[in-house]
Amino acid sequence: MRHALPGAGRHRELVTEAGVITLRLAVPGDLDELERLAQLDSAQLPPGPILLAQVDDELRVALSLSDGMVIANPFHPAVELIGLMHEHAAELSG
Repeated sequence: MRHALPGAGRHRELVTEAGVITLRLAVPGDLDELERLAQLDSAQLPPGPILLAQVDDELRVALSLSDGMVIANPFHPAVELIGLMHEHAAELSG
């Protein structure tokens, strides 16, 4: 069960049984955290712009809005987050 919290178009928060999920665009200050996520996933950083999914402020998934490349924390389930991110990306592109 999930409930959307009020928020601006580029930023979305959902309350779920797993915690608070935040979807937002990456900013330059996210680079260190994105590099750690890429290392965990044994992947390269995706090209920008990048949509982030955080659960209780922990970065779990990053999705490139330019080519659809995904990197994810392999120690947490990501399928539902990736689905939510694709929905949000479609809303962002209008």
